[in-house]
Amino acid sequence: CGVDVLLFTSDGNLPSMLSGGTLPEVYKTLNFGSNARGCFKSLDGMPNSLPLMCTEYWCGWFDHWGERHHTRPASNACATVADFLDMDASFNVYMFHGGTNFGFTAGANNHTANYEPTVTSYDYDAPLTEWGDYTPKYHQMRELLHKKQGLTPQPLPPSPCLQCIGEVDLPLAAGLWDNMDALGEEHYSALPEGMEYYGQNFGMIYYETKIGGKYNGATLTVEGLRDRAYIYEDGKFIKKLDFLKKGLFGYRHVRENTCHVGAFKGEKTIGVLVDAMGRVNYGDKLYDRKGITGLRLGNQNIMGYRAVTLPLDNLEGLRFSENAVGAPAFYKGTFAARSRDDCFVRLDGFTKGCVWVNGFNLGRFWSVGPQRALYLPGALLKEQNEIVVFELEGCARRKVILTDKPDLG
Repeated sequence: CGVDVLLFTSDGNLPSMLSGGTLPEVYKTLNFGSNARGCFKSLDGMPNSLPLMCTEYWCGWFDHWGERHHTRPASNACATVADFLDMDASFNVYMFHGGTNFGFTAGANNHTANYEPTVTSYDYDAPLTEWGDYTPKYHQMRELLHKKQGLTPQPLPPSPCLQCIGEVDLPLAAGLWDNMDALGEEHYSALPEGMEYYGQNFGMIYYETKIGGKYNGATLTVEGLRDRAYIYEDGKFIKKLDFLKKGLFGYRHVRENTCHVGAFKGEKTIGVLVDAMGRVNYGDKLYDRKGITGLRLGNQNIMGYRAVTLPLDNLEGLRFSENAVGAPAFYKGTFAARSRDDCFVRLDGFTKGCVWVNGFNLGRFWSVGPQRALYLPGALLKEQNEIVVFELEGCARRKVILTDKPDLG
């Protein structure tokens, strides 16, 4: 096809990964985070494996919601870099500069029995932080590279400036249920389908169905749920179906998909709001459709659904007021910025949702942590700014703090 650059494969150092991922005639590289000498031995005897190259040198790691924040000592990470230099091996630092999973782009892992969605930040404990600042890991790595090449260090550019704007009130509110028409599109189907079936890529999706007749109390089972769901009975919230529960020794993984519906006679409306937490990005569960595939009351499959796709990619049609509105709701405020320096949005008192500044989705927040503040790039700021917080579960106060202090956990 006219491609005349070097082609290579990039795999883990296990024999099964190399056997399944490499091609005899193609240059072979490895991915790993430590034990460079031991890992490179796995290439012994394999053709087209020289010069040695680590294509992904994992100098840190990413975070899942409900976990601790991952860090790696600079001395530990740089010891592996020193091994690379001693072996005359090439390497690519992953990540060299931490990043951000803005909007709904954070993925998830499910290569074990647990579904583990990734937090908004992808700082990764990299040599350069999410906001572009230097770390001890950067300085030690730089010193090693200068020494190996016999170079004299030159002055570095200054660290990025950060600003503290302070508290911002969110006096205006717009309830989700009152604004469904402004946010999404309605679809009708005999059975509920994943959001992709209705042409949606990211965000949330709401399903509604009506049950008529005379029923004793029964278990409502939500089929095909792979994320987090909120169940409503005649418009009233009754249960949250979660995959994380806080226990004695921290957060543990569960896969709840049932709740109880009491006895009734006549007609009852069941609603299911699904928060798609991120698609699996590795392993045998890559086919990760978002939403639900069915509802069952006792042994009865429920038919006939209205589905509302909620990509939340345009909030311009929201109708805000100063009336008190409970979650799920959007809360809006304004603030002035003295500069276009970066800052961070703290959401103390909020539970779960996402944040927009001047129409740009900064990403998700969740009180389970570890991340406690979202990165706000100064390039998004103007003299006068609008901030909107979508809260799914409820907040203690309608205020956010724009600070110069990051908090990854």
